[in-house]
Amino acid sequence: MFWFRLFSIACLAFILTCCSNNQKAFNAEDSYFDIKGFFDKEARRLESLEPPVRKLVRHNNNQETRFNKIDNWKAELQMFADSDINRPAWKNSYRVENKGEVTVYITTDNKLKTKRIEVISLNNKVKSIFILNKVENELYSTTEDLQYHVDSLYRIDKRQSTRLIGRDHFLIEGNF
Repeated sequence: MFWFRLFSIACLAFILTCCSNNQKAFNAEDSYFDIKGFFDKEARRLESLEPPVRKLVRHNNNQETRFNKIDNWKAELQMFADSDINRPAWKNSYRVENKGEVTVYITTDNKLKTKRIEVISLNNKVKSIFILNKVENELYSTTEDLQYHVDSLYRIDKRQSTRLIGRDHFLIEGNF
């Protein structure tokens, strides 16, 4: 009787383990590229490397360029991380196109801010990410073109138009 119970418990544990592993694989298969996780890791990596950055900041026609060290890479890359599309409610809201080294995520729901993400990889390593965010309503429209090239450049190009204030154009470009 003891051996039968032990065998039953072992079989049950094995079945539960197999089911939970299959569930993890299924969820990982169905999820989109982890933008937030990628940029969290990049921020930690860049904070440890402390690369010097030539940073261009432009607002409309005013421009300034500085060489500096970024103390908080997480804050610097926050707009990229905020473009994460891995939310349970959005599970079927993006069409995925694989084109060799490029994986493209295109929204099928016009209400979502993040319209398009392109991830370029070489030998399973991300080399570049392009993100298009867009919001439009009766009062304003905002377009964000975000580019990130591993170990060389990040670029945030934001255009905003409001009924009351008019147009604004912000550009931040960091070369490292």
